[in-house]
Amino acid sequence: MELSLGIGQEVNIHNVKSVSLDKTQSLSKEHEPFKKYFRTMIIETEDGNSIEINLYSKDEKVLEPQD
Repeated sequence: MELSLGIGQEVNIHNVKSVSLDKTQSLSKEHEPFKKYFRTMIIETEDGNSIEINLYSKDEKVLEPQD
């Protein structure tokens, strides 16, 4: 399943066992003037399913977890 979300939309995931984040990676090449970054959030449910959500941003700091 592939789902694109926009403003004012939400997704509810129930029975979550764990949530983890991969490292932030660059989608751009070094010489490109505008960088693009992504990070994958992996959600494991109690029934053994794995859900991957890709987060994209032009600002690398936006993808870092906040305290």
